[in-house]
Amino acid sequence: MNQFKSLQLKSLILIFFISTAVAFAQNHQVATFNIRWDNPNDAGNLWKDRLPHVVDLIKFHQIDLLGVQEALQHQLNEMSESLDYEYIGMGRDDGKDQRGVFSHSLQFREVQVIGSRHLLAFAYS
Repeated sequence: MNQFKSLQLKSLILIFFISTAVAFAQNHQVATFNIRWDNPNDAGNLWKDRLPHVVDLIKFHQIDLLGVQEALQHQLNEMSESLDYEYIGMGRDDGKDQRGVFSHSLQFREVQVIGSRHLLAFAYS
């Protein structure tokens, strides 16, 4: 009988610690988005028309970390201003399009950028 009570107590303690860990767990929304470079010949698909939809989509889904590809510098600036996010990333060798990550400035801080492959590491603040 003592072993049964000991097992019950250990089970209750384990359940307490698991439920406490779950209660303090943090959820983050992470996404990647190929926003397509601002091609002035894209009739019906111009960046100035797409920007509000891109921003609304990101806000709707409450994205915390957003990876982007095919972005020109002015697109990144406009997104950063519209979202109030910080951006870190690098362009291709030809300097045209960029890839990188947007993040909430108060939620994440950059840890490091590693090598020419642009591996980004973030830590929760």
